[in-house]
Amino acid sequence: MPAVNMMLADREGHIGWTLAGGLPQRLDPYENYTYPLDENSAWVASLLAAEKHTDIVDPPDGIFWSANNRQCFDNKYLYIGNGGADIGVRSWEIKRCLKQADKIPADVMIAIQLDDRAPLIQKWKKVLLPLLNEQIIGHELRKEAAGFITEWEDSACIDSVGYLLLSAWRDMIYSGIFSKVDKILTAQWPQASYMKANTRWDETVITLIKAEKWIPSPYNGWADFLVNQLDTVLTSLTSGGKKLTEATWGQNNKADIVHPFVHVFSFLRPWIAAPSDPLSGDHNAPHVNRPGFGASSWLVFAPAKEDQGTLTMPGGQSSNPNKSMVPCRT
Repeated sequence: MPAVNMMLADREGHIGWTLAGGLPQRLDPYENYTYPLDENSAWVASLLAAEKHTDIVDPPDGIFWSANNRQCFDNKYLYIGNGGADIGVRSWEIKRCLKQADKIPADVMIAIQLDDRAPLIQKWKKVLLPLLNEQIIGHELRKEAAGFITEWEDSACIDSVGYLLLSAWRDMIYSGIFSKVDKILTAQWPQASYMKANTRWDETVITLIKAEKWIPSPYNGWADFLVNQLDTVLTSLTSGGKKLTEATWGQNNKADIVHPFVHVFSFLRPWIAAPSDPLSGDHNAPHVNRPGFGASSWLVFAPAKEDQGTLTMPGGQSSNPNKSMVPCRT
């Protein structure tokens, strides 16, 4: 069994969290090893003793929540290792919703699962908007973009132009700063990237843009670099005479749910692929939802209220290509 989050509750109301499955017995919890790791190393085949497994029982808040984020921050975490924990934006929003609710019936739980608010992109909005407002004179496209970004509130909804602009701008910033680093890393290991090494790169960049010595070449300043990245996004979204009003998040975040046979027999797509519907949500929203990635299922369950529980699975229960493809079956 792989190491996965496990949350438990007993009849007396006690709750606990731990990692199910085996963990390796690391010779050094700080993991100072050469890279790539020798798969024949002795510790790879040795399991960590049960008493060294980290766990949390009855937290002060009285609730547990998980979105693949780091759960513990004591020395026992060193024995878990860095498996690429989520940056915690989704977890923070889930926690906020749980604490706001006086009671948490089934409909509230479903609403939390489908919450498409994106606080990470809100943070980038606060960075961009002041810079953009200073540099819109004589730039009609920037002015139009500033209007959409100003109107955008907090959600990765399908009809939002502002969210797409901010999300694409954030991606362009990463590329503009780290593409050369990524090229060096991938030469050593094809799957490597700075983003994988530092999933919290947003905080790194937001800190760097306050320091002049880190201004990317050949730009005159951080404002010049940041607005230039937006210009690149705007040029791409309006190429071929397209209007910015048509550049919605839903048009750029469409479902790509297909049977694996499609990758071999593309002509079968009409029969064994779900419709390419626009999707709300994003990587860093509770409603994690991208064309080829998302929650494997949504489960709502409460003891003694089983009749109110729901289990939702994208594509339904069957992967048989002879069955009808239902985009979402509950």
